[in-house]
Amino acid sequence: MTTAISLIAASSWDIVRAASFDCNRAARPQEKFICQHEEVSKLDEDLAKAYRDQTKILPREAQTMVLSSQRSWLAYWPRACSASPTSIELGADAIGCVSDQYRQRLKELSVLPVPVGRIAFTISEYSFNAPKAAGEAASTHTISYPQVVAKSSSDLLLNAWLARDIRKWRTSLDGDSNSELSVALTMATVKLIQATESSSWYGHGAAHPQSGRANHYFLAETDRVMRPADFFTGNRWVEIVTSYVFKELKEKLGEQLQIERSENLKAAVSTTANWSIGKASFSLQFNPYEVAPYSEGFVEVEVPMPLIRPHLTPLARELLAQ
Repeated sequence: MTTAISLIAASSWDIVRAASFDCNRAARPQEKFICQHEEVSKLDEDLAKAYRDQTKILPREAQTMVLSSQRSWLAYWPRACSASPTSIELGADAIGCVSDQYRQRLKELSVLPVPVGRIAFTISEYSFNAPKAAGEAASTHTISYPQVVAKSSSDLLLNAWLARDIRKWRTSLDGDSNSELSVALTMATVKLIQATESSSWYGHGAAHPQSGRANHYFLAETDRVMRPADFFTGNRWVEIVTSYVFKELKEKLGEQLQIERSENLKAAVSTTANWSIGKASFSLQFNPYEVAPYSEGFVEVEVPMPLIRPHLTPLARELLAQ
């Protein structure tokens, strides 16, 4: 059977493309684990196919980037799911963890919303840090972000925007926390590209992880980040939207609302990362702790279109109609 795990052992590109995994020759713990569990074996075959399907449509440079991501993941998941923080020990109780790792990787290799005229793919990096001392937990860090096959200066600008957080992530890795950061293309039209950033940080010993979500918008025709002035005219809209959202939050959250006055919401309302733009819809999204306690999770307030329509720019009207 052709498997994803065999890719890491290959030393040349052609061998990687043609690799197959003979369970009779399984030697490493992860290889034996795959062969012993039908569910994982099937996922491994699915992953190998997804990997082939993605790489065959990419030029050599992009193939090399995806190959690097695949090798990083293949080295990561056995340690992340191991019962031991210092060696690979995969028992029957690891099936859930391994299956989740495979499904997440399959998602990363799946077809992305493609900006018009472009080919998109996902780059991922995985880091596993063994405990510093006995009795301490290992730390895991993962990141994934989309890129497009670069054929122009516009593509390079888009790729830089999509990968803007990678350097910050690399310099923030530590042995006392687990973190995840993923950027996903969630909308791609001729005029607007939307990327949704999801993050999670869990400090060892903390009561719960800290989660965040942000939407980022890129104007495809002018190769730049969308600003509030691209969507709304003047400044009056800030007061109108803030007042409405504050009223809705009071009704939704009651005493759980941690914002005392509507004025304290203006900065969040004016931040495009908190916006959610859809077909004929516009809403504000708030992360845990931003307006309410952690227990309330993510909070969203949809703003009625009649309220904001008089303040929309021609571009905004066009975007909301798509």
